[in-house]
Amino acid sequence: MNNSTNNIFNSAIIAYAVSAACELKFLDEIQENGNIIITDICDNQNLHKPSVISIFDALCCFDICITTENPSIFNKGSLYSEIYRNKGFFLWLVRGYGKVMQDLASIAKNENRKGNFIQRNGKYIAIASKEQGYRMVDPYFDSILNESSFSKVVDLGCGSAERLINLAKKFPSVHGIGIDINSDAVKVAQKAIKFAEVESQIKVIQADMRKLEPQSEFLDVDT
Repeated sequence: MNNSTNNIFNSAIIAYAVSAACELKFLDEIQENGNIIITDICDNQNLHKPSVISIFDALCCFDICITTENPSIFNKGSLYSEIYRNKGFFLWLVRGYGKVMQDLASIAKNENRKGNFIQRNGKYIAIASKEQGYRMVDPYFDSILNESSFSKVVDLGCGSAERLINLAKKFPSVHGIGIDINSDAVKVAQKAIKFAEVESQIKVIQADMRKLEPQSEFLDVDT
């Protein structure tokens, strides 16, 4: 293969490696401590060491991480910070939409476009959206809300419900409704709401927002 073809092929491999490093919290560990000790992380999480080393081999090939004199310790590479800021995109692509990507040829055939032919993982889409929302959405969202007066809000396609949770914590008198079509995303949201202890302020509904029926709790929604 020529260099251009190699780059395309290798980009797919590194996307999987970054997604795995995000899901397994390797990138968070490096961010917090400046490096990661493979032997410790494998013992703590009961991980298969050769598989973990393979993930870091891929990360090192793209200078996301670098090796040290100790083969069990990896430090930040020159691309680490950029990848860390955008790690949610890789989780979204590989774990959230991985099945869709694998099935593109089948999805393109009209005879297969019946029923639930798009197979997404709502859990990881919600988690990945939360990861990127902090940096790409929340600052703008907060600035708009700071100019508004409201007591009840609805989030269409709420995912992990992180935005509603943050609002509930910031404004104890505010109530919110989250709506998401995916049952796995709703489970993630409900778990997060319970953990944040804002169950009295937030309700999550599994529904297709395009087909919502009138409900009494929507009558006093401000925004």
